[in-house]
Order: sequence, then structure tokens, then C-alpha cells
Amino acid sequence: MIRQLNPSDIQIYRNELYELLFAVYNSSFHLPIDSTKNIVNDKLEQMYEIINNSSGYIIAYFDGIKICGFAWYFKKIDFEKSSYFLNFISTFPKYQNKGIGSALIHYIEERAKENDIRYLELNVTSDNSLAVHLYEKNNFKEIRKIMIKDTFKND
Repeated sequence: MIRQLNPSDIQIYRNELYELLFAVYNSSFHLPIDSTKNIVNDKLEQMYEIINNSSGYIIAYFDGIKICGFAWYFKKIDFEKSSYFLNFISTFPKYQNKGIGSALIHYIEERAKENDIRYLELNVTSDNSLAVHLYEKNNFKEIRKIMIKDTFKND
């Protein structure tokens, strides 16, 4: 079952949400543990604010009363084109490859259609092969690349 979370849910499911956020930030960005913990705590506060001020949506996939995964998205307007920006999707490892990520994407896609929003958009790190596979399987297409240069490296 998928349902939209409310502000009190952030406190009720704080540990599960923390664990899901931590796993992604820790594996994707390779930061020191203390930095990752701080970022994750900040993200949890942002999630609460986003729901509380209605500037975005957080949905969760439940197996009974346990969260299996969640997604965080918001409406974005670029060049007069509206989209839902998928800020975050994560599932617990034991629930991966069971269709939960796809179900979350499909739920967001249906909300987009209901609200005359044509596009879903997201960013993904290129080395996150599980996420890239999920998005490609759900018909996302790469339309731009973000490139960075480390100014401290001399290669």
C-alpha cells in the first residue's frame, strides 16, 4: 500500500526514514560518517517542513505498518514547463527488486497526470547502477549531463 505521509508520520517513522536516507547518502556521496549523519538529520527536518508547508510530497510504500521504501517529490517549473522533480527514492535492501521503486514512480506518475503535469524529472549519480536501472526500466531518458572538476587535482 502506498500513501502520502503527513508531518506526524515523519516522527513516527523517523528511524526507518533515517536509515533509508543514510544508506543512499553514504553509498552515493562517500562522505565522512559524521557529515552523512548531519546531512540526513537536515534532510529529515526538510521533509517535515516540506509536508508541513505543502511545498512537496513524501509517499511511502507500506507492508502492513512497516515502511519498505519512500519517495520525496515536488512540483518544479522550468522555462514554463511543469514537472514533478523526484528528489529521492529509496527502498530497504530486502525489498529491492520487488517492484516497490516502480510502484512509487507509478504513483507519482498518476498524480502528475491528475494535475496536468507532463514530466517526471530526477538526478542520479552515474555510479548508482541500481537506481539507473530502475529509472531506465520506468522509461526515464538521459537528457543532460552534469560534470564537475576537482580543482585540487592536477591531472
